[in-house]
Amino acid sequence: MKHRITAGGAVAALTLASVTALAAPAMAGSSIRSVACQGRTDFYRTFSNSAGTSCYANAGDMSIYTQAVYGLSPGNNNGQIRYIGDDGFAWSSARGHTSQIFYFSGTVTATEIALW
Repeated sequence: MKHRITAGGAVAALTLASVTALAAPAMAGSSIRSVACQGRTDFYRTFSNSAGTSCYANAGDMSIYTQAVYGLSPGNNNGQIRYIGDDGFAWSSARGHTSQIFYFSGTVTATEIALW
C-alpha cells in the first residue's frame, strides 16, 4: 500500500507543525553561563591542557569550543559535555553531584555543555 501526501494534507501538516513549534518553549529557561572558578569545586568544571580550568553554572545548554580537554567534574550539577574524540562526536556520561574529576582516555575537543 502506497501513501500519498496531498496538497491539503501537506498544508494541514505544516499548520500543525507551526502550532506545535509555537507552543513548545525553546530553552526559554536556559540560564547556563561561564563563570570564574576562583578555586570553587561546586561549579561544573572542564580541565584542558590548552585552556586550563573552565567553570559553568546554572541549568541549560550552550555551545563551547575547548580543545585538549582531559577531564571534567560536575560539582553540585548534573550534566555532560558533547565532544569530538577519536570516534567522532559523542556525549560524555551524565555525571552529577560530586567534586571527583572524571578523566578521558586522552584528550577531546568539547563543543557543547548541558547542565540540569
